[in-house]
Amino acid sequence: MRRQALLALLTVLPCLLQAQSKSSPLDKFRQLEEILPTANEYRTASGAPGHKYWQQRADYQIAVELDDANQRITGAATIDYHNHSPDTLHYLWLQLDQNIWQKHSDTPLTETAPDFKRFPLPVARRLMDDPFEGGYTIGAVRDASGRELHKHINRTMMRVDLPAPLASGQSFRFTLSWEYKINNSKRVSGRTGAEFFKKDGNWIY
Repeated sequence: MRRQALLALLTVLPCLLQAQSKSSPLDKFRQLEEILPTANEYRTASGAPGHKYWQQRADYQIAVELDDANQRITGAATIDYHNHSPDTLHYLWLQLDQNIWQKHSDTPLTETAPDFKRFPLPVARRLMDDPFEGGYTIGAVRDASGRELHKHINRTMMRVDLPAPLASGQSFRFTLSWEYKINNSKRVSGRTGAEFFKKDGNWIY
């Protein structure tokens, strides 16, 4: 029995050690129970979902329009949010990734200075150009009956306050509209962007 346990341990350890990297090294003296947590009602020992595992669900109907002349996106969505958690919810959070381009965003404030020994052209352009001001313009957020919901935007997060508590197993439908300007990827790099091809006379997004 001891021999089988030792063989199992020797099989698992190389896999755990290979998972480390220079950016996230593992503590060689870390206890195994921290890496391989004890099974519970939500997660089995194999890592598969347990019998009390839950995950929220949101169904979207999205209509979006691209303004090719001004490189701008306009959209509207109807969202059905299903509370599969055991808790009663009083508000919902929505992620607003495009707000990293807002004037007072934390993103440019936390950027490090460029390496002046190697000064790429895109970096020079970005420093010489006027700062790109993007981010979402959020329209009204309404419930299914058209009543406006209170919202609060904090950087890249928006909290939508529910008109009534959303109990476990219940669903809530709401709508919202938005628009934002697309960044020129030649000047402002990111996960999104538009680039103009002069030879073809068109933009690629």
